[in-house]
Amino acid sequence: CKYGTFLFNNDKERYQAKIRELTVSIWSYVNTNLEMFTNPFYSKLKGKIEPSYSPAILQFWKEHFLLYTEQAETSENPDTHRPFDDRAKQYKSLLAELNSLKLQLSQQSSANNVS
Repeated sequence: CKYGTFLFNNDKERYQAKIRELTVSIWSYVNTNLEMFTNPFYSKLKGKIEPSYSPAILQFWKEHFLLYTEQAETSENPDTHRPFDDRAKQYKSLLAELNSLKLQLSQQSSANNVS
């Protein structure tokens, strides 16, 4: 094993197995190759990030939040979550349209730069 950072359950076990002498820390590798691990699309924002609580984009994950409830086990009515499903479809449609418009804009920009 090349990197021993996540081997064993704790530092004591890693120490007893002499992992530091036999392997390299993954963080040493990451820190010396930052360009490989840096998101090229990252841009630092000023201030704090505020989540959006708009009902238009909130999604209720029934498979997650209702996993251990009786309602999840006994629910036979597929229309129970129809408003959420409709919003999800609408959101996906708008997202596809947005991506299409971004692509068109990018292509137009490229064409203008070539001219």
